[in-house]
Amino acid sequence: MGTYIVRKRNSLQSVLNKSKRGDAVVVTDGYDATNDSWPVTIDTEIRIESNPHNRIAVPSAGEASFILDLNGSNRPPGITLVNMYVDANGADSAFRVQNARFCNFVGCLAENAAQHGYLLLNRNHPPNSNRFFYCDAHSNRGNGFFIDDRAHSTTFVGCRAVGNDGRGSGHRIITRVRGSGAG
Repeated sequence: MGTYIVRKRNSLQSVLNKSKRGDAVVVTDGYDATNDSWPVTIDTEIRIESNPHNRIAVPSAGEASFILDLNGSNRPPGITLVNMYVDANGADSAFRVQNARFCNFVGCLAENAAQHGYLLLNRNHPPNSNRFFYCDAHSNRGNGFFIDDRAHSTTFVGCRAVGNDGRGSGHRIITRVRGSGAG
């Protein structure tokens, strides 16, 4: 297992493309988000971390800032993000989890998304067993945390959704109960 450092002139996507399962990627304070085409896709079970409050401002709006996609029914460990502070700058979401399970978000912040800060999207594989520890979602036009249909075993510990335009606290969980007549 190796450690990769993303510095001022590096492309985060290029570093992610080199990484292998179990590697760590550290995003330094000097990282310049304009070095990448967005969204950045994470498709390997790795750990990505940054210093607290190292704001990554996505330079242009798009479908998402970070897409976590393991292309199938993975087993632990999933992708782990630590202290990733993302200004989505009008992208649909700051973090989109699709076709990935067992992802961990620790101390992350999602803000200024056109829709949801964190989007757990059901594509071919429901977003199961994802965990959020002390994550925040601020000033998103939708909900802070949006969990799509058929997700289960999602854990939130100490998370906050503040100032989002979505319903209530910014959490919107949609589920269908099969066989009970509810829908």
